[in-house]
Amino acid sequence: MKNTAKLLYEMDKDKRSVAAFVAAKAKEMPPLLAWAEPEASFARGGQAGRIRDFQPLTTGCPAWPADLPLVEARLFWPTSALHVVADGNGCRWVKLRESDAGEKGEEVERSEKPVLTLQDAARFGLDTRGWPGGSLTAIEYRSGGRLVGWRLTVSTKEQTP
Repeated sequence: MKNTAKLLYEMDKDKRSVAAFVAAKAKEMPPLLAWAEPEASFARGGQAGRIRDFQPLTTGCPAWPADLPLVEARLFWPTSALHVVADGNGCRWVKLRESDAGEKGEEVERSEKPVLTLQDAARFGLDTRGWPGGSLTAIEYRSGGRLVGWRLTVSTKEQTP
């Protein structure tokens, strides 16, 4: 028997930038995790490469630099995710969430996979000290073998004495 879930989707567009839209949504409901992709051509102080004070993956509400143009961002909650992409007029977004009991939704296959970047969590800006025994997990949703969505969460392991 396959592990399944029912997904609900909302989607729309907004005139705000990705950064402004994500900041407003994170303020409404603080996320568990947040991820962003800056504009590739953005250079700070004429220097190419990594942006020194930018952490692409963060715990809680993101505190990305206000002057950093984002082309994509995601917010993750325990049973939902928000994906935001820049377009010529602001941004487009889609929110997916696992439906509650009794709600309708698209039935999809659900699988959990460990995210192995925790071996170098600091490189991704993660402070995992608050995750005793936990790990970063990707949850994939597939329909007919096709990936229809994913989200990140923190899976906690039961500690044995």
